[in-house]
Amino acid sequence: MSAAITIKGRVGKDMDIKFTKAGKAYVPFTVVSNTRKKDASGEWVDADTSWWECKAFGGYAEALVDNIKRGDLVTITGTIKQTTWIDKDGNKRSSYEVLVDTIAKQITVQKYHGQTRTKNVDPVAWDPTEAVF
Repeated sequence: MSAAITIKGRVGKDMDIKFTKAGKAYVPFTVVSNTRKKDASGEWVDADTSWWECKAFGGYAEALVDNIKRGDLVTITGTIKQTTWIDKDGNKRSSYEVLVDTIAKQITVQKYHGQTRTKNVDPVAWDPTEAVF
């Protein structure tokens, strides 16, 4: 059984497409997310930071390479896959990765009077030459 997850964060590095031995395309990448809270003076500060190992497959992976870059704000939905192993010292270890079902690039646009707004863009359907606002 796998757990569903939604993550909103920034892409940690530019994506490079890779291929399995069977020739299936995939893209491993990281997303960093953090929570924010107000400190004692009332200023917003970054709190807990998490780095998420993610992987997308097939044609979707190919679309991501062309449309998502380091630093882009994205929202990812997927499932968590846990891998366990015994290390060289005999200790049980585990790691987690997110197998991506969907990813949406978010574009922050400046509005009047200093207000900002975020818009989701589907990278598969998104045409960078098309105005989104």
